[in-house]
Amino acid sequence: MATEQPIITKQQALDMYDGNGAKLARALNTTRQCVSAWRDGPIPEWAVLKIRFILKPELFEDSAA
Repeated sequence: MATEQPIITKQQALDMYDGNGAKLARALNTTRQCVSAWRDGPIPEWAVLKIRFILKPELFEDSAA
């Protein structure tokens, strides 16, 4: 049974890293260009999973239940 992941927008992801796209890119082990290429709105699922379960799990503790 698949569980639906929370939606994280590009702006929310940037806010987690002080609005700094380079910091977000480094945390995700990708390039600034990759992050810049994301459209406004939901970020790619691979990035959501990494943020939720590896980088910032404490932000999602309530939604994991």
